[in-house]
Amino acid sequence: MADKILGLERVEVASDAGAVCIVRCLQGTVSVGDIFHAGKRRDSDEAVSFELTVESIWRYGQPVEFVDAPHGAKVRFLGASAGGLGGCSQIADGDL
Repeated sequence: MADKILGLERVEVASDAGAVCIVRCLQGTVSVGDIFHAGKRRDSDEAVSFELTVESIWRYGQPVEFVDAPHGAKVRFLGASAGGLGGCSQIADGDL
């Protein structure tokens, strides 16, 4: 079960190495360095697996160490599977 869940509002940049996304924290407190392993597809509720690390978080244009529910932020993720985030509605640190 997931302790931390982010809703993906928009993917601004995505590549094979990383992604920058606008997110809303739906559950828990997400911090720089956290690792996300699971996602839910936007169009089918299909589960997907990956490994993405939170590299940085910005709120109101300022870098911060964490974001908690129900707040939004811009987050930069690092990981080889970041290019696939565009099709996800939620990502989590465990099973969704």
